[in-house]
Amino acid sequence: MSTNFEDLIIRDTRANQPAAGVPGRLYYVTDEETLERDSGSAWESVEGAGGTDDDAIHDNVDGEINAIAEKVTPVGADLVIIEDSAASYAKKKAQVSSLSSGSGAPTDAKYVVGEAHASLSAEIILPNFLEHPDIPPGSPSAYDDEFSAGSLDAQWTNVNSSSISFAGSKLYAEIPSASEALFRQDFAPGASTAFTITAKFVGGYWHEGTDYIGLQVFDSSNNIIAAGDIRATPGWYFNKDNPGGTANISMAHPPAYDYYFRITRDAADLYTFYYSPDCVNWMPLAGGTSNTTVAKIGFRCGQTASATWKRGGIEWFRVTLP
Repeated sequence: MSTNFEDLIIRDTRANQPAAGVPGRLYYVTDEETLERDSGSAWESVEGAGGTDDDAIHDNVDGEINAIAEKVTPVGADLVIIEDSAASYAKKKAQVSSLSSGSGAPTDAKYVVGEAHASLSAEIILPNFLEHPDIPPGSPSAYDDEFSAGSLDAQWTNVNSSSISFAGSKLYAEIPSASEALFRQDFAPGASTAFTITAKFVGGYWHEGTDYIGLQVFDSSNNIIAAGDIRATPGWYFNKDNPGGTANISMAHPPAYDYYFRITRDAADLYTFYYSPDCVNWMPLAGGTSNTTVAKIGFRCGQTASATWKRGGIEWFRVTLP
């Protein structure tokens, strides 16, 4: 004996649908093309062949979320549905307050040119650099000089009594023919103590020939332990353990814009000479090891032969100790 399942399903319009009360029977609403099941107390929608769920959110139907009532001002305890990527995208709930603390939450922002939304505010977080090119450190060392006082700070010795001038918080040293302007101060960091010397030099104040400008580290007899210079002849120069060795990296000519030099010594007495165009990105140029006791540091600019009067400029000089 066979059974025709269509005989077990009541088929009629919504207007003719009987009241619920016989659990398990089915009713096909012909004018809506939906299938419903009698629970004994109500007719419930049935998903399946030939039927649809009017209350579902579908992945291929537009405008369903837009049709839902909106909460204009969500609070932290409100819930949203997520698909958990760490659990095969199983559906889970999450509180609104937790959305900004996930591992994928943004930690920085790009500045976008345009009008800000009236209800929004933004916090711009800048990278925390060891030194900023134009802002003095909050806790300067006793060896620092920003050259903003209109005279050399007391710690400096103008070794060759060079003529100097100040303009716009910059020191300029005049360099007559075949001479050198040298500025030195006492510095005793202790044996195998790491330190960093950084300076910003003014571009465009040296020319052809063998002119040079840079940083120096001395022993107690004023012999050079380490010196990093830029020279008008192509190349960079580094000297260690006077007379020591040299290392050159060819360049077409020294930069015409402001630039930065740095000499570091680590706890293993390794000196490294660096160049930077912005005081952020540093290029190591040369280096060497020396355990000679450091007694003085400074900067210099000079020329060896040219009869042309020249000058060198420095904007600030800073020392960092552990």
